[in-house]
Amino acid sequence: MTLLDCPPRRLPRRFVPEPLPPAGTFDGQTVFIVGGTGSIGLAAAVHFANLGASVIIT
Repeated sequence: MTLLDCPPRRLPRRFVPEPLPPAGTFDGQTVFIVGGTGSIGLAAAVHFANLGASVIIT
């Protein structure tokens, strides 16, 4: 029997994300991100900038 022969099954949902904070939450705050040119660091930098933070990326 191969994996393709097995019937599909639904996995339990274990991760429930928290709601995002409202825009302006980080107004007047500075966020320093190390590795901000990579995938996760860049996404974090964009996220904090959208929340109103000044972002410093290294």
